[in-house]
Amino acid sequence: MTRELLFTSSFESQLATTTGWNNLDTSVGTSPTHALAPSDFPGFVILPGEAMYTAYDSGGHPTAGLQHFTLRVLVNHPQLALSAARTTRSDYVGLIEAFFSGGYTPPAITTGDPVRIDSIILEKIDPATLNKNDTRSVIAAHGAYHFTLL
Repeated sequence: MTRELLFTSSFESQLATTTGWNNLDTSVGTSPTHALAPSDFPGFVILPGEAMYTAYDSGGHPTAGLQHFTLRVLVNHPQLALSAARTTRSDYVGLIEAFFSGGYTPPAITTGDPVRIDSIILEKIDPATLNKNDTRSVIAAHGAYHFTLL
């Protein structure tokens, strides 16, 4: 299994199990939230980002690195209830922080795997952009995972 697929499949399944959020198709990550059905919320997508290689063997081949990603959590909330939207966002941010702080377990290495996922880190969560007229919002958490090429 490729490195990105190994990480994404383990992260998505564990996050969905831990939080009860819907795992949405990655194509949703860039489309407007109004294209979703109410039953899709809360939902999330993982968007892979830049990969950086941090260690090399004597032949110059990469042996370790880090890949950035964005976790987008799509949330619905009542219109004209800014306090409720803030509470929902706060609760979901807490779930994201808890997941990154020990809720995620890197997948076990199996025979023939070309890579090992070592750990994940939470780098930042974008500030809230809540409006009392909106009924949907997005929480964008930026993270990275460390990997070792075997």
